[in-house]
Amino acid sequence: MICDKRKRVLYIVTEIEVLNQLSDASSVKREMFLIKDLRRTERTYKKAMAVDIETMGDNLLPTLFSIFINDLVQEINDLNLGVDLLETKLSLLLYADDIALVANSAEDLQCMLNTLHQWCKRWRELINTDKSKCIHFRKPRTKETNFEFTVGKNKLEKVENYKYLGVTFGHNENFITNAENLSKGDGRALWKMIFKIHNSKDFGFYAYEKLYYSCVVPILEYASSVWGYRKFQTIDNIQNRTIRYFLGVHRFAPTLALHGDVRWIPSQFRRWTNMVRY
Repeated sequence: MICDKRKRVLYIVTEIEVLNQLSDASSVKREMFLIKDLRRTERTYKKAMAVDIETMGDNLLPTLFSIFINDLVQEINDLNLGVDLLETKLSLLLYADDIALVANSAEDLQCMLNTLHQWCKRWRELINTDKSKCIHFRKPRTKETNFEFTVGKNKLEKVENYKYLGVTFGHNENFITNAENLSKGDGRALWKMIFKIHNSKDFGFYAYEKLYYSCVVPILEYASSVWGYRKFQTIDNIQNRTIRYFLGVHRFAPTLALHGDVRWIPSQFRRWTNMVRY
């Protein structure tokens, strides 16, 4: 698997190139809307040879980018590579300017990288090889592959963990590093909440519970439908610490008694519920 981060730069696009891409669109209404907007903002793209997507703030730029990347998906899927998922093959994941390529073998992944490189050359896109990494998911006793992955002439670094869309994926798929990262961030959110209410003597339990479920739990259980299948003590400790602070008990108080007093279910049960809902 490779997580590819392309540089947030969109080179000047001529109207002919955009119209060539639009010709493959399925909806005529969408084509006319995009062409109209393109002509309206024609002067925007002639001011510079390169513009930053984030700082520019042009509403048309994400749409143009989505059009450009459409044919890349088709080219990767035409390779018929990837991992088997039900009755289809999963070969890539897209989110904004992030790409994750998934393959069963190192050779298949390199074939996808070559296709990606050719597509980038054709459409004058740049790949940020400093942020692009490769990770080999494997069993604990399996050695990491010695294959050298390249994009063009640039080698890609192989890593043991990679953070993708806020979730840290480990090479052995145990998500321990992800749980540790979430608990650190959540610990900061918890102490921020406590700091703001510490001097409020009339702060009731209902408001305290509302703050916890609004400010702390969303961080604590981010994407738990993916990784919440096992017990993570570092994450469970955050909820235990929250209850102990409000009740004013010491750290050796039994956890079952704590949850019984406040009528909260353990955080592990909530993660299981999220997985069932997903």
